[in-house]
Amino acid sequence: MNVPLCSSLSFDALDYGVNRTAIFGIPNSGKTVTAKKIAEGLMLAGIPIIVFDPAGNWKFLREGKPGHSGFPVIVAGPEGSCSRS
Repeated sequence: MNVPLCSSLSFDALDYGVNRTAIFGIPNSGKTVTAKKIAEGLMLAGIPIIVFDPAGNWKFLREGKPGHSGFPVIVAGPEGSCSRS
């Protein structure tokens, strides 16, 4: 399954899911936005992911936002206390 990142860039979810990956950049350069887009594409393709989020930047991946119900992920930490949605 091809996962689109933008109108001119996509990736194969299975190929991406089996490789080691890191996203680096200076503060406020879009690392979290890019990582969330990739994570959503992988989960839609049925590929499980792990995200460590002590800052709470990934909250809406689980809870969803208007027009999207969110994803069934485990949240560990102060707000999630290892709960599953």
